[in-house]
Amino acid sequence: MILVVSFQSCSDKNDKLYHTLEKNFSDSIKLLKAEEFEYKYDGLTPQTSYFVDSKIKFLTLKHSGELTDIEEKVIFDADSIGVIYVRKEYYADSNGEYRDWNKHKDTIYIYDYKKRNISIYQNSNLIKNKVITKSSKQQQKFIYKVKNETETEYNRR
Repeated sequence: MILVVSFQSCSDKNDKLYHTLEKNFSDSIKLLKAEEFEYKYDGLTPQTSYFVDSKIKFLTLKHSGELTDIEEKVIFDADSIGVIYVRKEYYADSNGEYRDWNKHKDTIYIYDYKKRNISIYQNSNLIKNKVITKSSKQQQKFIYKVKNETETEYNRR
């Protein structure tokens, strides 16, 4: 029993929030009976794609660097991005100095394109709400490239 309690006290506070987002994402995939499709647009960015009626509906992208891990879960609404859940874990400070691996920075972003809002969470607490701006355009361009290429490959099979 003590072992379980110690593991729970060491877990990241954002784990519970992100687990809820992941569960909602996977439940939606099951509910819509989306078909998983194996394809990699970019060898450096592992992806998992799910299709409904020959269109990509759900997309997971993972980016890893020397000092960062990023996971994006995208839900499309027709041909547009509806929502993106992003978890960014940083293992270095702004100067690029290594940190204690147990004290990394963990931030969750929820981009809601219908409401044009970004919610930012740290330690499971909402720290900021802001309007989606043009700075998100680069992220959007990449996601749309992945979407278009993946749909083309899916429909060629």
